[in-house]
Amino acid sequence: NYQGNAVVNYTDAKTPYTRIIEHKHFEFGKGDEGKTIITREYPADWKRGDEPYYPVNNQRNNGLYQQYTKLAGQKAPNVIFG
Repeated sequence: NYQGNAVVNYTDAKTPYTRIIEHKHFEFGKGDEGKTIITREYPADWKRGDEPYYPVNNQRNNGLYQQYTKLAGQKAPNVIFG
């Protein structure tokens, strides 16, 4: 049992990978309790046209978040943005 969960995401700048997947926590991974397999996902350099992994907390994106939050409160109060 490496991490106790199937997936743990890492979003801090110091960790070189974005997530660790421990396959034994998925249904198909049940079986050998004495072993586990993990996969670390590493980011690729983003280039125009690629889908970003995580939101970047900068002034532009924080402003967009505020606009969506305001819009949701007015037109869709049951929608939560994160």
